[in-house]
Amino acid sequence: MSGRFSVDGMRLGLVAAVALVVLLAVASPVQAKELLAKSTFDEGSEGWKVVGDVRGSSEKPNHHKNGGANKDGGYISIEDDVLGGTMYWRAPKEFLSKMASAYGGRFYFSLRQHSAMERPYDADDMILEGGGVTLVYDHGFIPDGSWTSYEAAFTEEGWINKATGAPATAEELDAVLRSLSVFAIRAEYEAGEDVDDLDDVAVTGTGDDDAAFCRKQKLKLQEQTQKIDKLTRLLREVDDQETKTRLRKKRREVKRERRTTRDVIKELC
Repeated sequence: MSGRFSVDGMRLGLVAAVALVVLLAVASPVQAKELLAKSTFDEGSEGWKVVGDVRGSSEKPNHHKNGGANKDGGYISIEDDVLGGTMYWRAPKEFLSKMASAYGGRFYFSLRQHSAMERPYDADDMILEGGGVTLVYDHGFIPDGSWTSYEAAFTEEGWINKATGAPATAEELDAVLRSLSVFAIRAEYEAGEDVDDLDDVAVTGTGDDDAAFCRKQKLKLQEQTQKIDKLTRLLREVDDQETKTRLRKKRREVKRERRTTRDVIKELC
């Protein structure tokens, strides 16, 4: 018995080692981030506009050559008209066109707000619109009189479908990024008077191969979950024991496949 156990242990070890090699070969760890788009505002507003409660109703922000988040660079600012509504920074078309492969990547920006902060209020902090779908994100941090840096991921965690209130799916976020018409960053957080600054906006991707791999894995996970749900429903509906046995066996197989897919996503995406 002990001899057979030892051989089986060796076999299991070899199988695990081979599986690990195959996994590493098929899905290498996510590579260094690839810069897709960037606005430093050193030379101008770079096409960024402001929508909402803007003083003078001008969409064009003010440009400052010095005093940005990096001290020696420029930035843009806008002043609130205090008539209601929320001001948002909106990226230009040239910026949006570079974000099609941003799924799986990250975005960065810096904000500063000059205000008394006597009446802070809640609103969507980031907005993505594309293909008739609007996704929103709440980062939970209010900027103050010094530069505050923000970083978030272009993965479905944290993004909400504005129309349904449901968490965004991987497929949904990827589709919105590929047809992006609006990328907006909240400018003001104070219901009273405020002057709001923006600097160092950057969007990174993971590289086409890595992003595509992670998208496929997450879609695969969704399909496996749907298949398990369908098999569970069938088990409730049928009475024949032979059919039930076959359905249970199939469901166990799909559950094992789903566990593997989840492990891959957790480790590599």
